[in-house]
Amino acid sequence: MITFAQIVILEGQLEQSYMLVYSGDFESEEDAVTFCEAQYPDDDDDADDDFEESAFEFDEDNDAGERDLEPTCELWDELDGAVDPDYQEVVYGDARYEYLQSILINSDDAEGIESRAVSGDNTLIIIYLVGDNEDQDFSEHPDRLTFYGRYACNVE
Repeated sequence: MITFAQIVILEGQLEQSYMLVYSGDFESEEDAVTFCEAQYPDDDDDADDDFEESAFEFDEDNDAGERDLEPTCELWDELDGAVDPDYQEVVYGDARYEYLQSILINSDDAEGIESRAVSGDNTLIIIYLVGDNEDQDFSEHPDRLTFYGRYACNVE
């Protein structure tokens, strides 16, 4: 898996950025990722149980065209807007605060976040305020997550 820090280095953007930090309790890493990723609805009207539907439909000339399906996402719904998936990260498991400490400019902030952590939370969700996220209003905070604040991050 490519981390956000690696993406930024690949794009040559080694400047200071900001991020929003949330935590939550999820049954598995897959559950956390599903909460944050776009989910495309099934198009049951054209479904055929004998084959897997593709992301394209074919017209009478047998040309592929994109399906008109709008994605949904629990995180987007709770934040009242879309999050650029290229600049969000799910950090699940025991090493989440060590990872957070490695990307924060003030590494003591990670200890502060950990000390305020809700008992049972096992996942950090980070939204980097770059790309399309930079102009989003994230004043709504998800009910399922605890919001810790906006922090300067280091992507070296």
